[in-house]
Amino acid sequence: MNLVLKAAATFVAAVLPITLVSPAFAVEYDRLNITVDCDLGEVGEDDHVLAPGDVLNVTFTNCNGLTIEDEGGTGNATMSDNTVIVSGNTQTISSNNFVVTVDGEADLEVDDDEPDVDVYVAGPVDDPSSTLLATEEVTLSLSAPEAMIREAMIGDEEGDTGNGNIYLDGNEACEVEPGLHVYETLEFTVTKAGTYDFRAVAVSPIDEDLNWGVDKYPSGDPFLAVYETFNPALPETGVVGCNDDGDDTGVNSIDNAWSGADGLVTESGDILHDEWPWFRTTLEPGNYTAVYMPFSTMGSADFAAGQYGLTSEHNGDTWDPIAQSTTYEMWGPAGGIVFGEELATTGGVEPSFALWAGIGILGIGVAVAVARRREQRS
Repeated sequence: MNLVLKAAATFVAAVLPITLVSPAFAVEYDRLNITVDCDLGEVGEDDHVLAPGDVLNVTFTNCNGLTIEDEGGTGNATMSDNTVIVSGNTQTISSNNFVVTVDGEADLEVDDDEPDVDVYVAGPVDDPSSTLLATEEVTLSLSAPEAMIREAMIGDEEGDTGNGNIYLDGNEACEVEPGLHVYETLEFTVTKAGTYDFRAVAVSPIDEDLNWGVDKYPSGDPFLAVYETFNPALPETGVVGCNDDGDDTGVNSIDNAWSGADGLVTESGDILHDEWPWFRTTLEPGNYTAVYMPFSTMGSADFAAGQYGLTSEHNGDTWDPIAQSTTYEMWGPAGGIVFGEELATTGGVEPSFALWAGIGILGIGVAVAVARRREQRS
């Protein structure tokens, strides 16, 4: 019987990490309950973006005796005694855990030169009119490979952005820094001709422009390209679609949604940043490769060391070296994408996983029954 239990434990241990562990090692962050420490000041970006209807609780610590004001004058910031903080109506922070509730746009200023919390509300954006085929997380490990994007391969006339960057494959929605880039790939097969959307819906570590007080990582500015044929030695060729910034896709309905918005919220509640890619392209049946890389240049050694490359405009900025990921949604004709032998699904358990898990559990059940019979006979 002990052997049976050991086999069951081995099976569970083998299965659970697949479904419970994320390779990006995301840090817990409660984006509706943040703490501002006046002794530390602003430890990251001061922007914070909410979805419509969200209520944010901001706890101010070590701020006793300082004043607070809503420079935005919106009336969306309320103290615990229901006093509304508005522009020109300065309030004194009277406790070490002074809580302000924010249910819309606000610009909380503490003594003018102390921490600042700028709260924005994301605007709505429609999902593509096709079917959500897959949601895939692509992760850059600290041993990620590198590829060199060469400006000379693009050509000055069609590739030069005029600011030192290039348009990959001459596509003006595909601006990227030329030089070494770490990357990761995702292979898939298109089974139906049609229009496909690829959009980033989450990054890890989380984006500093959407979440107050977090550090900046390259994950906040991802670049995505889909190749019919991807050759790491020639990453400038074989591209069928790519994008750097989702507010510059060339698709009017998407670009117009960004007008005046500091973030977009999807129909499923994901908050998007304008530096996350989203592109729409027509694909024929065949094999394709999605390639995720940061917009900024950094080779494998740079990424492992937590630094940008020498040719990057961010050269000199550093971060804690950790794995980083972007989660992408793939939209298109129903059943239009296949991963290996498994059909892409909209989420949940893959059919083959459920099959093998079921077989494994059935096998454990049979083994337990046999062991019990043997005990009874003995």
